[in-house]
Amino acid sequence: MIAKLSPLQWNSYSLLQSHFQLTDAPKDGPKHIMPAEVFREYIVDVDFRVNKEANGEWQVFAKVHVNWEEPIMSGYRVLIEGVGRFSIEGEEKLESDKLQNMAYYSTVNIMVNRLRAHITEITASSILGPYTLPAIDITDLFKQKAALLSKRKGKKSAGKK
Repeated sequence: MIAKLSPLQWNSYSLLQSHFQLTDAPKDGPKHIMPAEVFREYIVDVDFRVNKEANGEWQVFAKVHVNWEEPIMSGYRVLIEGVGRFSIEGEEKLESDKLQNMAYYSTVNIMVNRLRAHITEITASSILGPYTLPAIDITDLFKQKAALLSKRKGKKSAGKK
């Protein structure tokens, strides 16, 4: 099949931070670590921000923390942040729901996938083998983000009274 190109253009990607650490096993933990089992237990924290720039580009910031929150588990800790710049060809002619889907869901998905690749790359040669960020429910991330922003907005409004 011949792929039809999307109007969404990925203009650039920049890695802002990349931290990887091999953590010690807890003193009361098992002598042998099964990476797949340990990796499944990690807390994965994802945050993002999408901004429309004055030049028409969409700037997307994304960060991923893996096993970063206390209590730290055995194995790996990863913190990674990146920013991407996107444009949408013929944006003014697109239906608003299609534009929103491209500008938000698609760009965040692309960024998370780019960070996923970097995480796999930086952990690949470590003793437990590569860690691959699991599939993430992007729709749920947007719901959580909307709830957080609504809560913050409510606090600001309450403070102005």
